[in-house]
Amino acid sequence: MNVNLHLLNASGSLNIFTKKVENSFREALNDISKKIKISDIDVVVYDNPHQTIPEFGMGGYAQSANLIFIPIDPKFSNLSKTIEHELKRTLAHEIHHCLRWRGPGYGKNLLEAIITEGLADHFDLEINGGNSPIWSSALSKRQLEKLLVEAKKEFFNENYDHN
Repeated sequence: MNVNLHLLNASGSLNIFTKKVENSFREALNDISKKIKISDIDVVVYDNPHQTIPEFGMGGYAQSANLIFIPIDPKFSNLSKTIEHELKRTLAHEIHHCLRWRGPGYGKNLLEAIITEGLADHFDLEINGGNSPIWSSALSKRQLEKLLVEAKKEFFNENYDHN
């Protein structure tokens, strides 16, 4: 298994979190590799509060089949606990994306992207247990129905705005 952690920390802002990040990283890889073969992935953890999920002080983005970015906010009030719990969940989700990038792919349209995101969330639940992520239940049934009407118009658009 060739999965490498790269902690970008020239400023020293992540010094107090380094051991927690390394430990959670190892634990996540151990748990994930029991379910699926993983290899050839670089995971970059770096200080970037503007790219995090505000409720966690951490985010995640699989840029390709071999590269994951994990921005964190070292000033987030509960970051130590977030690293222990959410880093493992984030890694499971993003590693799933890396493996899909290798085949069958992330998806070329909105519908395929929605399916891919759901599969990554379910993979996280299979690996880590617990409850569904907050974004899975952030909207009421009425809000979902309203957005579904709009989303259906874009389901097969390969030029949809993913952001």
